[in-house]
Amino acid sequence: MTSRKEQCLPLLTPEEVKTRLKQQGMTLKQWAELNDFRYQAVSQVLRGVNRATFGDGHRIAKALGLK
Repeated sequence: MTSRKEQCLPLLTPEEVKTRLKQQGMTLKQWAELNDFRYQAVSQVLRGVNRATFGDGHRIAKALGLK
């Protein structure tokens, strides 16, 4: 599996993540459930409450394309 760094994909902002989910017709809660994360944790990462430096927050940020 190649990492995001190896793929050279640009990082997204929280607003870009929300826009992409909306374009796909998916709610944040649906995305969280599909990716086996707690909705509250995903919301905290997008709002910047969780700085996503380690643990679930970091995994969420990577999955969303924020890191």
